[in-house]
Amino acid sequence: MIPKPLRTPPKWWSPKLNPFWVGFWRPLRRIRQRREQLVTEISVSGLERLHQSIGDDRGVLITPNHPGSADPYVMYHVADQIGRPFYFMAAWQLFGESGWLVRQALRQHGVFSVDREGTDVRAFRQAVEILASGRNPPRERGAFAPTQRSVRFTPSTTPPTHTHA
Repeated sequence: MIPKPLRTPPKWWSPKLNPFWVGFWRPLRRIRQRREQLVTEISVSGLERLHQSIGDDRGVLITPNHPGSADPYVMYHVADQIGRPFYFMAAWQLFGESGWLVRQALRQHGVFSVDREGTDVRAFRQAVEILASGRNPPRERGAFAPTQRSVRFTPSTTPPTHTHA
């Protein structure tokens, strides 16, 4: 995990998931995945269960751990494979340390902020709302704490999980 300073968040950033922008930025994400994170290949197995859960109109929560910064790229790859964008929960510092344009891009990718050091009721409520309702077409479901270094996604017989290679 990347260390972040302990401070009070200046504000809360809500998601503004927009499937058009998620698709528009896909080529840039793939370039950054290779150049910055050095992830050149992603192996995904067990997508049938995840796709079925989403198809059955069930909410999906993926909560992996992370030691680096590559996992969001892996999760976008998974989202591309099933044809549905995900929502993402990210440390508020990612928003606080980014410029306006990056913050907008994050929000349009379905990212919302969370205060990891406090009791962030807004982030919790946002995650519950995303899981409970399908307010944005095309029926996007999913929220997770962004992970940061993995190359394998392996759902099990229990709800889909994320494992490190």
